[in-house]
Amino acid sequence: MRLDGKVAIVTGGSSGIGAAVVRAFVDAGARVVIADFNETTGAAMAAELGEAARFSHGDVRDEAFIQATVDLAIDVFGHLDIVVNNAGAGAGGGLEGTSLEDWHRVLDVNLTAAFLLIRAALPHLKERPGASVINTSSISGIVGDYGLFAYNTSKAGLLNMTRSLALDYAQSGIRVNGVCPGLVETSMTSLLKDLPGGMDIWTDRIPMRRAAKPQEIAPVFLFLASDLASYITGTMIVADGGLMAQSGFPSPDDFTAAAAGMGGEA
Repeated sequence: MRLDGKVAIVTGGSSGIGAAVVRAFVDAGARVVIADFNETTGAAMAAELGEAARFSHGDVRDEAFIQATVDLAIDVFGHLDIVVNNAGAGAGGGLEGTSLEDWHRVLDVNLTAAFLLIRAALPHLKERPGASVINTSSISGIVGDYGLFAYNTSKAGLLNMTRSLALDYAQSGIRVNGVCPGLVETSMTSLLKDLPGGMDIWTDRIPMRRAAKPQEIAPVFLFLASDLASYITGTMIVADGGLMAQSGFPSPDDFTAAAAGMGGEA
């Protein structure tokens, strides 16, 4: 899969899935603007990648920053083909445990920022055959989680934003798709390792019995951005190690383990 001659913007591109996507795009021949609030990691990554990358430092909730990022891509690289809305934020707590401040922060980063970037990039994307928008949602946008009220809401909204825009711009030649990762080893999930058995509780529920590495998710973005996905729009690709393939009913192994715990008594 190649992206020769294409230019991309990746928000949240200096760490985790975003950084893996940036590297995959550059390796495939693209030039990338890394948009991120972390100046240290973003600047270092752009310097490492050389002429193929530029860093735009700021907050994706800031409309002026978003416009400046699009302008940077055009000024430096001449056009814009791909937008990846990957910046994300989370907050624990159900309805009663979610403050208004956290509600706005999560929705602004996960949903409003995508609206701002797509709107700013749209005139340039319309000029490029095969233009692509890819939104990083989550399996948490498809189903609910305990105590992730704001996060679930924002990621579900991003999925339907993806579908709506795919319909509106299909005849303009702009494809809009989403990626729904499951558990991935990133800074957002690292807290699980600090909880006794926290990672095991998760991985025991995943058929592949492990979390993904960001480098395993990045090829999904690369495919959707490439011409190999030229007839794919309005689609969400799940990459979760088989987690959502389950009905929720226990497996035979669960019954065996339960029986063993009871001393083999039925």
